Amino acid sequence: SLTGAKKRQNRIQEYRTMLQAWKKYGCTTVAGYIIGFPQDSVSSVARDIEILKNELPVDLVEFFILTPLPGSDDHLQLVKEGEWMDPDMNLYDLEHPTTHHPRMTAAEWSHTYRQTWKEYYSWEHMEVVMRRAVATGQPVEKLMFFLLCFHGCSLVEGIHPLEGGIFRRKRRLSRRPSFPLESPLIFYPRRMWEVVRSVFRWFNIGWKLNRLRKVIERNPSKLEYSDLAISHTGTEGGEDFDLYRTYDPFLRKGENNL
Repeated sequence: SLTGAKKRQNRIQEYRTMLQAWKKYGCTTVAGYIIGFPQDSVSSVARDIEILKNELPVDLVEFFILTPLPGSDDHLQLVKEGEWMDPDMNLYDLEHPTTHHPRMTAAEWSHTYRQTWKEYYSWEHMEVVMRRAVATGQPVEKLMFFLLCFHGCSLVEGIHPLEGGIFRRKRRLSRRPSFPLESPLIFYPRRMWEVVRSVFRWFNIGWKLNRLRKVIERNPSKLEYSDLAISHTGTEGGEDFDLYRTYDPFLRKGENNL
């Protein structure tokens, strides 16, 4: 919710036009989507992800869980209202529920967050994103690298792409005080298997993405590709788009709710 995020200056009526203008100049577009505003539900988030995939020409999306970070206005309000917040500060990383939600349980909230990564960075949609890039003159190799990072970090390593890197280091002696040190006979064999499995999965994803890129670039009709997101058909704010049909009541009230 733009209202909930206090970003009333953003107007969803202009999203498509703005994103298409950036694509015209070869820009890679990145959006953020926060899960956990009061009106969110499992079904509403799933609906929004489909709108993002099909109607807005955005390349990459970062997903976050709405978190009352200490020092923020949200945290202050919850403290004043006496609402429950998780006492474990390790969970305040924008990837874990740390308070109660009116329409989702903590398990549903967490599952919805993980599912959004899977849905947006599915192989089918990554192919669509690269086809759009080729058709609009974007540097597709650069985009392919970003897709590799986002897909791999979220679905292979189980971490947010902003926490990713070249090689994930795990040291046996680096343990929280509340956890006992593991035996070298347990830690190192398991870690070796984790590294081998991770490297294989990363290599496989990279190989498949590169092969897909080559297929797309060799297609003689690659520049003719079009879909609802990058086409200039239809009218902004018209009935052709679920984005406007879904949020028309909010638009009429002068609100921007996506």
